[in-house]
Amino acid sequence: MNGIRGFTIIEIVIGIVVLAIALVGLSATLFPQASRSVDPVYQVRATELGQSLLIEMISLSFDQANNQAGGNNRCSASPPRVCTDPANLGPDSGESREDYNDVDDFNGFSTSGDLLTGATISELYKNFIVSVAVCYASSINGSCVNSITDYKKVTTVVTTPNELEITFSAYRGNL
Repeated sequence: MNGIRGFTIIEIVIGIVVLAIALVGLSATLFPQASRSVDPVYQVRATELGQSLLIEMISLSFDQANNQAGGNNRCSASPPRVCTDPANLGPDSGESREDYNDVDDFNGFSTSGDLLTGATISELYKNFIVSVAVCYASSINGSCVNSITDYKKVTTVVTTPNELEITFSAYRGNL
């Protein structure tokens, strides 16, 4: 008899077990990679967001006491033109985000909704968190100090939805 012979039940079960083991191994290597594949996208978006906000901040006046229209009037560490006290950096009383007119108004700024224009972050930046700190710095590459100097250090931290924190820093001079 030359008939066609099929698979036995034991051969089918062994084939299923081998296939299951192969699929477990494959899923153990591919599925973690799929979740990490979004990291570069979040990093690019965080960079765009952080740089945009940082550029907006350092383009503002050094201090409230500076002449907002230009000219020679600027704050200084010695009277009569005194800069904002290091303990009082932040928005002026009653000031909303749209009224920020100098670098230190952003001190303590944190948001996950309102951002550059006061509008809601688009779906592109959903679940991103931004926080800003401003302080006086001893030099252009210096650390924060508790006295009035000619430099303010602006630090922006963007937290991505997968909780990766990306930090951006810039200095604004009063020279």
